[in-house]
Amino acid sequence: MVDIHCHIIHGVDDGPSTLEESIKMVYKAVELGIKIIVATPHYRYNKTDFFKKVDENLNELRSKVSDLDIKIFRGTEVRIDPSLTEIVKESDELLIENSKSLLVEFPYDRIPFFTKETLYNLQLQGIVPIIAHAERNLALQQNRIALERILSENIPVQVDAGSFTGFNGKNSKKLAMFLLDNNLIDYIASDAHCAEDYDEFYSKAYSIVARSKGQHAANMLFGLNPGSIWD
Repeated sequence: MVDIHCHIIHGVDDGPSTLEESIKMVYKAVELGIKIIVATPHYRYNKTDFFKKVDENLNELRSKVSDLDIKIFRGTEVRIDPSLTEIVKESDELLIENSKSLLVEFPYDRIPFFTKETLYNLQLQGIVPIIAHAERNLALQQNRIALERILSENIPVQVDAGSFTGFNGKNSKKLAMFLLDNNLIDYIASDAHCAEDYDEFYSKAYSIVARSKGQHAANMLFGLNPGSIWD
């Protein structure tokens, strides 16, 4: 399995606050059969020491789990913003490490007016924007036309494992299942913020997807598809 959305770096966002908690998450991921984790802390615009802190803490974590059969790549989860294309043009630090992919999230309750232009400009720069937890966006839950517009841009969609179990609410679950039933999901990831998140819903979500679409589809969404980011 390959988890491309995980808040596993301690002390940089709303994920684990201590190194010990981060290590616990890694051990749980290994237990579940995850071979690659992309650490995706929430990017803070205009915070000058953001990457310095992220790199320091990630390297500390890597050194503590270097004997385990798992790789941890750096990435970010970035709130969509008109300035995003210029930021990415100047630096590739926001991208998933060793790739051209960028995890982009929307505000929970709307799709900003600049979304289409921003995503298009990223694509023109050779970036592959990935929509993070699309099923949790209120506007997409309520407006299928808005959903169709986003999907028509051929932008990969990532869905949170917890949405299949109801962890993120009934509306998120409903949209997650709709996207699954219609083959509109590219990646399923944990969006885990603690080891308990893996325990609560990751394996359960895999089972739900396997029962609904078959084990091959589950393996694609949890492993092969996200693994192809580096192809």
